[in-house]
Amino acid sequence: MNITDKLYTEWAWRSKTGTPTMDNPEDKAILDSLIAELITEEEKDVNVISDEELAQLISSIKNDKEAMQHIVKYIKNRPLQNSFFKTTAAADITDSTIEGLNAPQKIFNILADNDDLEAFNRYVDQGQLSFSDLGNQGNLVDKLSQSGISKKSVQELMSIGGYEGGRGVGKAEVALALLLKDIKMMTGDKGDLSWNGKYLEVKGIGGRLGSRNTTIPDTLPLIQKKNSFPELENNIRPDLFIASLSEKEDSGDLLNQVEQFASKLYPNGEANKYFTKDILDDPKELRKAFIKTYFRNYINKEGVKHFIFIDTKLGGYFSVAIENIDNLIDFKPTISSPITVNEPAPNIFKSGIKHE
Repeated sequence: MNITDKLYTEWAWRSKTGTPTMDNPEDKAILDSLIAELITEEEKDVNVISDEELAQLISSIKNDKEAMQHIVKYIKNRPLQNSFFKTTAAADITDSTIEGLNAPQKIFNILADNDDLEAFNRYVDQGQLSFSDLGNQGNLVDKLSQSGISKKSVQELMSIGGYEGGRGVGKAEVALALLLKDIKMMTGDKGDLSWNGKYLEVKGIGGRLGSRNTTIPDTLPLIQKKNSFPELENNIRPDLFIASLSEKEDSGDLLNQVEQFASKLYPNGEANKYFTKDILDDPKELRKAFIKTYFRNYINKEGVKHFIFIDTKLGGYFSVAIENIDNLIDFKPTISSPITVNEPAPNIFKSGIKHE
C-alpha cells in the first residue's frame, strides 16, 4: 500500500463516520495529527517517505483545493511549532490542561488556520502584554488583539474550555494564560489562573461563587420569625422581608438574627462587618450587604486574590482586586442576582457586562 492509500485509510479509520471531510473540525484535527506523525517519522528515518511518494501524495489531492490549502498551510507553519510549544509550556498549557483535548495543538491549529502564527511569534519576541495592561475594565477581544493576532483567533481562543481532573477550566482562561506574560494556568492546586503566583479567579457571565446546594434550616430564628408573618409581601428575598420585619421587631434582636442567618449561609463571609442596625430597614443596602458577604465567603474560603469577570461572547470585562470588591458592589449591585432563601449562590453578571 502506497503512502497516499495509507494516509486516507488511516484517516477514514480514525474518523467517526468513516468518510472524513475537511468541513468537519474533528476530521481536520485528525488529518493534522496524521500529517504530524508522517513528518515526525520522516525526521526519524528519511526513507519512511520518498520524494516520489510525497509527489504522489500531493498529486492525488491536487484537485481538492481546500485539502491542498490546509496541507500547505500546515507544512508552512511546521517550523514555528517548536518555539510555539515552548511558549505554551511556559504558560503551563499542556496536553493535560483540558481532558480529551490537546490544548497546545488546538491553539496551534487555531492560529495556523487564521494565518496568525507569525504574528503570534512576533508578539512573543517583542514582549507580551501583562495582566495589569488590561486595566479595570474594557473589551477583552479588543485588548488581546493588541497582540497582533486577529480578533477571530482571540474569540476562538476565548472559547476553549472544559475539565481537568473534574475541575472546570472556564472559557478565556487558556487565552489569558497564552497571551499575557505574567499569567499561567494554575497547576497542582485549586483555582483558575496564577498571576505572578497569586490566585486569579476567572468568572464568566452567569457563573456562581460556590455550590448552589446550601440548605437553610427552618429552625433558624430569622426563618421562624419570617414564617410567623405570612402576610409579608416577599418571603424568599431576605433583603425585602428583613426590611419588613424591621417595622415589627426590636432592631438589636433582629440584627442578631440577621447575622446568624447570613453566617449560616456564608460561614466565611464576615457577616458582622456588613450588617448594621442602620440598614435593616433599607432593602437596597441589605441587598448589597448580602452580596458582599456572598463574595467575601468565597474569597476567604478559596484564597482568591483577584477577579476578572468576562463576557466570553461579547468580550466585556471587569478586573478587580479583592480589596476593591465592596466598592464594585456599591457601584454595581446588580453584579449578582438577588440572594434568596432558595438560591443562596446566585448568578454573577447574569444579564451580561455593561460598562457605564
